[in-house]
Amino acid sequence: MKREEAISVLKELLDNCKGLDGHYLELSSSNASPTMGGYQITIKTALDEETKKCIQEILMKHQLTYQAGSMWKTKRSINKTDPDTFIIYKPKDSPKKEKVDIMSSAGIMKDDKEKLERLKSQIAAEREKNYGRKFT
Repeated sequence: MKREEAISVLKELLDNCKGLDGHYLELSSSNASPTMGGYQITIKTALDEETKKCIQEILMKHQLTYQAGSMWKTKRSINKTDPDTFIIYKPKDSPKKEKVDIMSSAGIMKDDKEKLERLKSQIAAEREKNYGRKFT
């Protein structure tokens, strides 16, 4: 995430998640990791469930994710994790498949029954795939 966004998220976390008051929080560059881009926020403290829920709500709002434990493993720490470390970051963008709006062509096909029926079956197949059940 960009520095300004990271600062804004950090401020929002401190304003809304009272369980973070007085604990170690760090804003740093995350360019060393292939899964992260820009800046990350590191929190080192034992978090209660209410604070974790508060953090997760803010992260969802900003489309961020977190990792618990240490991200950087060394030979001495390979079998150790630090459960009290939370690293908040924005995953690097993966190429997104462009979704075609199949409903936009429904009006054009009103006089072509065969195309309209194919469109209806395509919509039904997408619904079944997305929701796991057939629609009638």
